[in-house]
Amino acid sequence: EFKSLKSVLEVDPLVRLVACEALANIGDAAAVDAVLAAAEAAKDNDRVRLTDAALLLAARLLEADKKGDAERIYRALWDSRKEIEERQVRIAALQGLVITRGDLNDILAAMKTGDPQIRAVAMRSAVTLLGPDGTQKLVDALQKAPPADRPALLAILGARGPVGTAAFRDDPLQVRRCPG
Repeated sequence: EFKSLKSVLEVDPLVRLVACEALANIGDAAAVDAVLAAAEAAKDNDRVRLTDAALLLAARLLEADKKGDAERIYRALWDSRKEIEERQVRIAALQGLVITRGDLNDILAAMKTGDPQIRAVAMRSAVTLLGPDGTQKLVDALQKAPPADRPALLAILGARGPVGTAAFRDDPLQVRRCPG
């Protein structure tokens, strides 16, 4: 009976842990809230294992083309894991967000966290994970970016190779004319 299962999950942390790991492996979107809640409430090693379960669930959801549900997990982990000890969770969440959304705003926000490792991953993600329209997104962002953000955006464009630098082929001085 579901009611008794629910009470076991509330009382026995080991059962909750194993159940969440199993639910994550199955990849059912109905498990998102339960797995995230369990991961958020857990402490120490259980928090690590349940966070891994949440990331596994997000990966399974992506495999099933349920990007919105996967994005909910990645966003929740990005927003909640701000301690330095959980940096790797934020990095995984950032990469997941870039894969699911391809939104340059997630990358730009990550670059502004002040964490050099997260910034480096954000820049690499912009180079490798942004889709085919990523170059145009970067050029558009460069045009609107404050001067302090422009060197990083130029570095990303350059690292994208010929596709990135082709954006300036017709007008190499375009960068100097950026507003700001």
